[in-house]
Amino acid sequence: MGLSPSLCLWLSFGALVRVWMPKDAVTEFPPTPSLFFVDSCAYSWARVAEAAWSLDYQATQFSSGLEALEQIHISPPSLILLEQNALELPGTRLCEMLQANPYTRSIPVILMGQSASAEDRDLAFAAGASGYWVKPLSQGEVFHCLRTQSLLHHLSYGSTPPPALGSGGARSQQVLLTSLQRRLQQQAQNLQAQNQLLLQEVTERKQIELALREEQEKSDLLLLNVLPAPIAKKLKPGWFHKKRGRVYYVNTY
Repeated sequence: MGLSPSLCLWLSFGALVRVWMPKDAVTEFPPTPSLFFVDSCAYSWARVAEAAWSLDYQATQFSSGLEALEQIHISPPSLILLEQNALELPGTRLCEMLQANPYTRSIPVILMGQSASAEDRDLAFAAGASGYWVKPLSQGEVFHCLRTQSLLHHLSYGSTPPPALGSGGARSQQVLLTSLQRRLQQQAQNLQAQNQLLLQEVTERKQIELALREEQEKSDLLLLNVLPAPIAKKLKPGWFHKKRGRVYYVNTY
C-alpha cells in the first residue's frame, strides 16, 4: 500500500526535526499510537482514518486478516479494528488467535459488524474483544474511542497526553487527565454491567425457549396418544413411530 503525498511530507518533516533539534528536546516527544484497520469497507475506513489523523495516529488499512496478522507480529499496533464476518479470516477467529498468543494478548481489539444483536456482541466479547461497533460506524463513537485509547497508550509509556484545545498549562492538563481517568473507570464499570445484563438476558431467553419446547413436546405427545393416528397425523404432520400400542411423535421442524 503506497503512502499519500501528505504523509510522505509529514514523515520527511519529522526526520528533519529530529536531526536539527537537540537530543534532549527530541526525547520529549511522546510515542505515537498506531492502529490496524482490517476491513475493505471504504466508508468505515474513511470514518476511522479521519479520527485517526486528527489524533496523531499511524493508521494502516488491511483488506486481509492474514496480511494484518503477519504485520501484527512484526510491528504490534496500539489498537486493532476487525470486521467480524470477514470471508477469508473472520474477525472473531483472528481475535481468538491474538488472545492465544502472549505476545499479542494485551493489544485491544474492537470488532465491527452489521448486526446489533446480543448474540453477536456476546460472540465478540467471548473471543476476547475489548469492544463492538455496529456499522455504519458513528463518527463520534470512533473519535472518543480512539482518543481514550490514545490516552491509555501515553499513560502506559509514562508520557504526557497531548493537551486539549483551550488548555491552560500543566494544571489544566492534570485536571483533564484526572477527569479522563474517572470517565474511563466509569465507562469500564458501565460496560461490565451491560455485559452482565446481556449475558443474563441471553441465559433467561434460552431457558424460556427450552421450557416452551418441552411443554410443546409434552402437549403433542399427549394429543397423539389420545387421538387415533390418522387424525393426529392430519393435525400434526411429522414422523410417527408405533411401539407397544402407543404412537410416538417426532417433530421434523
